[in-house]
Amino acid sequence: MFQKIKFSRLFNKVFFTIAVLVFIPVLNGCKTSPPVNSPEGVTGKIVVNSNISGAGIFVNNLNTGKFTPDTLSLSPGNYSISLQKEGYQPASNQVTILANQIIETTILLSQSQAKKIVLMEDFSNISCVPCVTTNRIVESLKNYLYPETELAIIKYPTNFPSPDDPFYKANKPDNDERIKFYNVFSTPAMFIDGNTKPVATDSFKIKEAIVARINLEPGFRIEITQTKGSPVQINIDITPLNTEGLNFSQLVLHTVVVEKEISFETPPGSNGEKVFHDVMRLMLPGNKGEDLPVMSTGNKYSFNRIFSINSSWQQDKLKTIVFIQNKITKEVYQAASINY
Repeated sequence: MFQKIKFSRLFNKVFFTIAVLVFIPVLNGCKTSPPVNSPEGVTGKIVVNSNISGAGIFVNNLNTGKFTPDTLSLSPGNYSISLQKEGYQPASNQVTILANQIIETTILLSQSQAKKIVLMEDFSNISCVPCVTTNRIVESLKNYLYPETELAIIKYPTNFPSPDDPFYKANKPDNDERIKFYNVFSTPAMFIDGNTKPVATDSFKIKEAIVARINLEPGFRIEITQTKGSPVQINIDITPLNTEGLNFSQLVLHTVVVEKEISFETPPGSNGEKVFHDVMRLMLPGNKGEDLPVMSTGNKYSFNRIFSINSSWQQDKLKTIVFIQNKITKEVYQAASINY
């Protein structure tokens, strides 16, 4: 009887030991491999705030089509939420979305450093022979050295040497005003940011003048938006970055519509050219510009323009150029442009 009980106890101990050894890995497996999949359709929400409204919201670098402030519904997991807006440095936060919970994140944007955009104003004529050289220099600079984000170009047609220049005749008042403003008596004539006049046929002098201006700290930030179709509505936002020493009673805001390329089957003048670039078509709100009010550094000021597209203009070739100029010293402090 004693031997049977002893054998039974021994059997139970062995069975228990085997059971424990088998069960332990199962427990350890549960600890190291938890389920990662959430039930289908379960989401969490995140409220995206910023110090700047209207910034585009991106999730893992994908555009959501939403703007700050707004709320997103996302599946549980880790995400990079980033904001982008013109004129501001992109910024992002890393967040973790939990099922059926609402969290908030605030992403602060800082203004990107404004870049100086140089304005080149060139006076030309369809029968001006040296203008051919100048035009080739300008096109080379534009195509190979200075993009639109660095150089804005306006060509004003003159009535000399040929009084029959079709571009001059298309808008005499605006062309005459700029010819008078700069006291232009011969072509080609070129002005870089208003107060520098390099030899218009000397590519080295022109580049020197551009480099001297492009490295300056701009006094203003200019942002332009405009509508499609005719009439065109233009919105101009100006933010003064440094107003020290500026006399706002001398400053004007010019808005110029140019046609980027105009082609002829045969030359319209005697210099043989058939393709013309960046031709001034219209000055808004007039050829004397608009006087600027006294502005405070860091504040934003808005201006609006509207114009109807002439039936002879190529709509897809139009560009709007905006610049701030001192009407006494003629210095251009900042320029900006936008394609139609």
